[in-house]
Amino acid sequence: MKKSNRSILIFNMILLLSYSIASISADYVLKEMQTTTIEEDIQSSGFIEISYGVNISGTEDGIFSLCRDNLYFYNATNNGSIYRVNLNSLPFTPILVRGNLGNVYDIDAAYEISGDLIYLATAEYNNAIMELNTNTLVYKKIVSSTWIPRELSVEYWNNLGFERIDLTWRTASNVFYWNSLDNIIENIGPDFFGVIDVQYSEKFVLYYNSTEIRLYDRLLDSIELYIYDTGITSAFLDTSRDYIIYAQDDDYDYDADGKIVQYDYANTLVDYIYLNLDYPVDVWCTANYIYWVERGYWSGSSMIYRYSYYYNSPDTHYYSKVSKIGINQWIDRMEFQNMQYLDDKLGVYWVDYYGLFVINGADRIPPEKIEWMSGGVNETVYTVNDWSVSWWNSEDLNGIEDYELLVSKTDNFSNYDTYWVSESEGFIYTSLEFSDMEYGDYYYKIRARDTIGTDSSEESNIGEWSDTFHISYPTPESDGISTIAGYPLLFISVISLVTMLFISKKRFK
Repeated sequence: MKKSNRSILIFNMILLLSYSIASISADYVLKEMQTTTIEEDIQSSGFIEISYGVNISGTEDGIFSLCRDNLYFYNATNNGSIYRVNLNSLPFTPILVRGNLGNVYDIDAAYEISGDLIYLATAEYNNAIMELNTNTLVYKKIVSSTWIPRELSVEYWNNLGFERIDLTWRTASNVFYWNSLDNIIENIGPDFFGVIDVQYSEKFVLYYNSTEIRLYDRLLDSIELYIYDTGITSAFLDTSRDYIIYAQDDDYDYDADGKIVQYDYANTLVDYIYLNLDYPVDVWCTANYIYWVERGYWSGSSMIYRYSYYYNSPDTHYYSKVSKIGINQWIDRMEFQNMQYLDDKLGVYWVDYYGLFVINGADRIPPEKIEWMSGGVNETVYTVNDWSVSWWNSEDLNGIEDYELLVSKTDNFSNYDTYWVSESEGFIYTSLEFSDMEYGDYYYKIRARDTIGTDSSEESNIGEWSDTFHISYPTPESDGISTIAGYPLLFISVISLVTMLFISKKRFK
C-alpha cells in the first residue's frame, strides 16, 4: 500500500511537470507553424499591380484616333467601319458612324465645330485619302496617292469659313505632302526606305526610319534638319518647345539599354530623358507631359511612363508610371488627348490580340492593402515588454513613399499614436520595433502611400487600412503562464517533485 501511494505521487508529479512543459512549449509550436505559413506566403507573394484601363469592345485592328472627347476606331465589319466612343461617360459604348469603307490602313481625326472630320488612308478609289464628316456622314475623296497610303497625319483649321487642310502620308518607301490650297502632291521623302511614321505640325513634316529623322519645312520647301541615330523606333515633333522626342534602342538584346532622347532643334541640344529601358517603341507629347511605351520584350510585359515638364518651370521634371499590362502582352502604340486638356489626360493604347484600352494619364491607383506577417493570425500574446510588428511590403506602380502605422490601446482607435515608416530596402517586408511597453492591449493598423505625390501637381494615392492586429501584454498574474507567489509553475513543479521524492525516500526506508 505504501509502495502504491508512492507510485501515485510520482505519477502525479510527472503529469504536472508534463503539463507545464506542454503549456510553455505550445507558444513555440504556434510560432513554428506560423513560420511555415510565412514561407509559403513568400513563395506566392510575387504579384504585380496591373493597371489595364477600360477595354473597348469590338476593336480588331490597331487603327484609331483621339479627337477631344471622342475616340474613333476602324474595324473590318460591315465591309470596313468607323466607330465612335464618347469618353465623357461610362460605359464606353462604341457607336457605328459609317460602314462600307473598304480597306483602311490608318485614320486621323480633326475637330470641326459642325462635326469631327475623319481622314482615312485607303486602298479604295485609286489609293485615296478620304474624308468622312461624322455629322453629315458625307464621304468624299480628297486626293489619290501614287501607291497605297499607310500612315497618315492631318492638320485642319477653319477660320470664318476659310478652310485649310494639310496632309502628309507615307507609302512603303516615300513620304508625300499635300495641302488644300495648292492642291499639289509633293514627294518630300523619295526613296526613304523603311519609313516608319509621319507627323504634320504647323509648318513641319516629321518623318523617320530606324536610322534617320528628317524635319521638312513646307514654307521653305526643304529638309531643315537631319538626325542620325541607330535603332530609332518612334519620334514626335513638339513644336510648342522646338523639341523632337524620340525612342531609341539599337541592339535589341537582353540588356535594358533603350533611351528616350530630347532633341532641341532650335538650339541643337541633346538631352536624355530616360535610360535603361527594355525596348521603348512609342512616344507621345501633350502640353505638360511626354509619354512613352516600354514594350518590354525581355521583361515579359509593357509599361507606359510619363515625364512632366511645365512652361513656368522648365527645369522641374517628374517621372511616373501610368499603366502596366499583363505578362506576354505588348503595347504597340498609344495616343493621348489634345493639348487643351491640361488636368485630366485620357489616353488610348493598342495591345495585339487584346484590343484598345482607355487609361488615365496619371497614376490613380492606390497601393495594395497591407497584410501582416502573421500567417493569418492577427492576434498574439507577449510575456516580455518589447516586440516588433511586421508586414509584407505593399505593391504600387510608382513605388511606396511610406507607411502610416496607427497604434492604439482601444480597438476603435479613439486615441492613437501615428508612426511614419519607410519601407525596408532589399526586403519583401518591413518591421517596426517597440520596447519598454506597459502591460495592456495594443491595436495596430497600417496603410501605404505611393510616390506620385512627389509631383507637386498631384496628391499621393493612399491605400486602404489593413486588418487590425492585436497584441496582448498581460500582467504576470494572467500572462498565460501559471505562477505562485511570482514563481513559474514549472519551477515550483520541479522543486516540489525533488522534495517529495526526497521525503518519500526517507519515509519508506
